Amino acid sequence: MERAGSRWLRYALLATTLTALVVAGGWIGFDDPARRGVNLAAAIALPLQLVLFALLVVQKTGSIGFLVVWVGSTLLRILAIGAAALLVQARDDLDPMATLLTLAGLLFVLLLLELRELRITKTSLNEDTEGR
Repeated sequence: MERAGSRWLRYALLATTLTALVVAGGWIGFDDPARRGVNLAAAIALPLQLVLFALLVVQKTGSIGFLVVWVGSTLLRILAIGAAALLVQARDDLDPMATLLTLAGLLFVLLLLELRELRITKTSLNEDTEGR
């Protein structure tokens, strides 16, 4: 079985590269308030995802610990978007649309990357309950 540290490192490299590409795209195609929003979204999404993946990768797939971390991570992603919405509402120097769409998009894409890295399938999630 592959070590958790190497799985996390591979995820971190892929997630960082993907996030950097999104930020670069924002710098090419947007004005200053939208660029700041894209930067803020990346600064929220990437560290959050790296921490959440680190918590998830040390859990045994299909265990109660895995389920608790997975549900908790889903709630933290929702809270991050809500907190960002409150922040952009209070500031005039951020483009709300660019910030929130980039944050939601990054969290979604990085979640899909997380699932790919964990190689979650219906079979592996139920591996502890087969034959019962």
